[in-house]
Amino acid sequence: MKFTEDTRVKIPVILHLIRLGYSYLSLKTQT
Repeated sequence: MKFTEDTRVKIPVILHLIRLGYSYLSLKTQT
């Protein structure tokens, strides 16, 4: 697998979405 410009953009976005989803879920369980 070679890293293209597309991959370099996608990886941080995916990680960011995972962190957003995780914090959203933890907020939902708190209430």
